[in-house]
Amino acid sequence: MRPALHSGAATVAAAVRSPRQLGLLVAGNAGSAILYCLCLFACLRAFGASSSLWTLLALSIGVRLLGALVPVAGAGAAVSTIGLSGALVAVGIDKDVAVTAALTNQFVVTYLPAIPGWLATRDLIARDYL
Repeated sequence: MRPALHSGAATVAAAVRSPRQLGLLVAGNAGSAILYCLCLFACLRAFGASSSLWTLLALSIGVRLLGALVPVAGAGAAVSTIGLSGALVAVGIDKDVAVTAALTNQFVVTYLPAIPGWLATRDLIARDYL
């Protein structure tokens, strides 16, 4: 296990020392958070509710962080959905709309991307790349 940890630590240290790599890490993380926020915004708008993009960005980042801290496999998604619906209610979104938007958001960001992934995997298998 030591060689793997040493290799991983060396890779992280090299990435942090390079301004370009560090910039790509920060920009990628920020871009991902913004895209998740925009998806949540679209889900809220689909059900007739709205909130500030900054509020949704803060809620999205905070709830995803708390969901990632749950030490049970697969529980992060459930905690994120429940936490997000509660946070949306706390900022003034109607309870029914908050729960529906949170569930729709979870479906869109977690399960829909699996469809093109499955199709791509089938194509790669058919071409003998996998």
